[in-house]
Amino acid sequence: MKVRQRVYLSVHSNEFLPERISADLGLTADESRLRGSRILGPPPAPRHHMWSLFSGAPETSRLDDHFAALFARLSPASEAIRRLAESGKHEVCIAVVRYFDPGPEDDAVLAARTAGLAPDIEILRGQHPLLGFGLDSKQVSWLGRLGVSIDFDEYGDEYE
Repeated sequence: MKVRQRVYLSVHSNEFLPERISADLGLTADESRLRGSRILGPPPAPRHHMWSLFSGAPETSRLDDHFAALFARLSPASEAIRRLAESGKHEVCIAVVRYFDPGPEDDAVLAARTAGLAPDIEILRGQHPLLGFGLDSKQVSWLGRLGVSIDFDEYGDEYE
């Protein structure tokens, strides 16, 4: 199975344009989109102004690495993020997007991962190293103080 994943701060607003969100946070968006029609079309236009700041880690990185990289980028703007979330005028969340694709990557990833492990530790087939992750209590507490939610979207190829 091939795993691709990304983590980013997402701000949706009906009131503020992405430029205003950037100014309020003191951060430049990696991606932004203006609100558009509620009618679906190719491609669908967003219902809210969207502002996003990505972790910057490669899609093949562990989620722990994505979170660490994103938190480092967000740290200087902690108070501004908290104010934005508290205002109630915006949806502020950490988005975690994961794609699971079939592929021979399991064997290569597991072989590389186990190469340095002690002989008494066994990783079984199906234990993909990119599937698990954790946030420690400091990280969870920091997100709570900021008023930021976490949203997980996961996609597989079962219905493609």
